[in-house]
Amino acid sequence: MVLTDGRHLVSTSSLEELHDFAAGIGLKREWFQDHRIPHYDLFGTAMVRKALSLGALKTTTRELVRCLSEWRRHGELVPARRFSREESPGGSDVLGLFCAARGYG
Repeated sequence: MVLTDGRHLVSTSSLEELHDFAAGIGLKREWFQDHRIPHYDLFGTAMVRKALSLGALKTTTRELVRCLSEWRRHGELVPARRFSREESPGGSDVLGLFCAARGYG
């Protein structure tokens, strides 16, 4: 699953999924940032809209980092917080946003 906080693009599944998705929205591989949380930066609202229209799920930076930090710590993906439409970033419905089903965190 590909997630964005409106500035960063990450995958909860694999780097391959992240690279493929990024290429699909026009990001170059050399823009990949292999830091503590491997990601691509998104530039401008058009790029964010394109990522969302192709299936990236919107979440907060805090939830994005929490989810991926737990994955690194436990070696598997964990549920991210589920937002209601009222509290969801950008007002979109992100019910069904999961990193996996174990329930750590």
